[in-house]
This record gives sequence, structure tokens and C-alpha cells, in this order.
Amino acid sequence: IRAIAHRIVHGAALNHPLLVSGDPASKSLEMLEQISTFAPLHNFAALGLIKACLEIFKGKGKVPENYACFDTVFHAELPAEVRTYPIHPHAAASGLPGGMELRKWGFHGLAYASVLSQMARHLGKPENEVSIIAAHLGSGTSLCAIAKGKPVDTTMGLTPLEGLPGSTRSGSVDPALSHHIVPSREPCSEGAKISKRPWVLNTQSGFKALAGTTIFSDVVKLTKDEEADPAQRAAAQLTFDLFVDRVVGYLGSYYFKLSSHGAIDAVVFSGGIGENSVELRESLADKLASTPICISNADEGHQVQRSSGVSRITYAGLKPGEMTGIPWFICEVSEWIAL
Repeated sequence: IRAIAHRIVHGAALNHPLLVSGDPASKSLEMLEQISTFAPLHNFAALGLIKACLEIFKGKGKVPENYACFDTVFHAELPAEVRTYPIHPHAAASGLPGGMELRKWGFHGLAYASVLSQMARHLGKPENEVSIIAAHLGSGTSLCAIAKGKPVDTTMGLTPLEGLPGSTRSGSVDPALSHHIVPSREPCSEGAKISKRPWVLNTQSGFKALAGTTIFSDVVKLTKDEEADPAQRAAAQLTFDLFVDRVVGYLGSYYFKLSSHGAIDAVVFSGGIGENSVELRESLADKLASTPICISNADEGHQVQRSSGVSRITYAGLKPGEMTGIPWFICEVSEWIAL
């Protein structure tokens, strides 16, 4: 083994893979530990794996190089007007790691890099000519607007908490809401030590809070189960409808934002929900049927033309060339290739 690549969700201002050493003098581990509180569901666990790899190979000849590869790198050059929060630059606490800026960092970058690469090959274009709206929907959910191969906006922000709701995350809420969550004197631990309010918004919200499950396919099943408890079924329907509403809002916003950069090649769905939830895609198609971002009316039946990696979404009775609006695709993410 010559090298080990680790996916790290939050890298802040680190805009390239980081060689991580067990040598305290390098301060690479210390730097990653400081950032962990900004992505508590992922960074701390990934850091533990890096430490384990360093320990396993210690004293056994040539030690493989461990590289931290960051989701945030893909979004490093977001436009200033997009990445900037309208707060005073000095409002942040001075203790932020490495002079970390309070800005929109964006996440799922390795997934979006994979989607962009595959879509470029599928469309027969160089990456710098591809413009898509990518929806990476899984346990964590986000959208990204990519114009001519460069991200121009994404839904996640300073942390993965901003934007769409997910399995356990609330997504964007009024910041004042957190002040009405009962605080705890003891810090809650979800890998890294964080206070009660962000812990609730990161781990006790989203699908889990509304429907009582973190699995979106279970939410869908509950909406169809006529024998389910009426209250549970209603909660599942609310969860589904809320998620559709939030995705529709961002798709519409990004359509107009991308249109200012020229023609849009496609809407692309990836992730466990994006790839597998026919019900979600049909509902989105129905909501968007009379808009410029439509594919077709959802009531005409859902089909997927499968090919390796990228699949075109079509509707019964329509040939691809007869569709109105923008082509919709499913893309199987290959983050390991991006690594």
C-alpha cells in the first residue's frame, strides 16, 4: 500500500489534499481536529480512521502516505457574492481554527466532481462547457448549480446544516429558532463535542424528527400504508411534502441563476434518494410541469433508460427528442474515483 485517501467533509480554507502525518510537529492532525466541530456527523469519524491507519502501520517499514481529501475543495472558488454572509467580518470568535473565514464552504464536493466528470463524458463535452443543476440526495442532501464546469452556488453553507433537510439535519431554519431549544449544561457528543442546540439541529431533526425514521424509503412506504396509524401516515406525508417543497424551491432558484450563464444541459439526481426514489422524482416532475425546468407531466408514467453510470429519465409514450424542458438524468456517484 503506497497511499490511503480519506474523504473529509470539511476542510475550510484547505483547497488541496492534505498529507497527514502522525508527527506532532506537522500539526496536520491538530488542524483537522479543530475543524471537526463544523461537521460533527463526519469529520470526527474520518479523523479517527486516519489515526487508526497511522497507528496500524507504525514501525512496519515504509508507512503509506495518508491524504485527507476535502469535499469543500470543489466549492473553493464560489463567487464572492454567493459565499459571503452579510455579517461584520470581525463578528466571528477569534478562536476559529487557522483564521477560518465565516463563509459558505459547500459540501458533497467529491460527489459533484464525479457527477460533472461523468456528465461531461455522457454529453460529449469538455467539463468547462457543461452546465447542470446537480441534486445529491441521500442521508445528507444538497444541490449545486454548475456553470461551464464551475460551481456558482450550492445549498450547504458554513456547515452541512444549511440548505435542505436530511435524515437527521434540519436544513435552513430561522437562526432565532435555536434560542428556543432548551440548552444543556453538559456538551453533547456526536463524535466531536458540540453544544445542545447544534446537536439537536444536526442529529435529532429532519426526517427523524418529523416521521420518526431516518430512511426516506420508509417515509414513502408509510405514506402508502393504509393500515398504518393515521397520525404516523400523516407525519410521513408531511415529511415527504416538505422535502419536495424545499427541493423544488432550490431547483427553481438555481434554474434562473444558471440561466444567466447560458443554456442548461441537464438536471442530475444522485445519492441514495436521488437515484432510487421514483416517487420523489415523479412528484418533482409534477410540481415543475408548467415551468421551464420541466421534463414532462408526472402522470404519464416514469421510466429510466439505464446505461453505465449515467441514465436518462424518460416518460412512457414520449421519446427523448419529444420531451419539453430540460433533460433529467440519474448519475451513480463514484467518489472513490474523485479521491
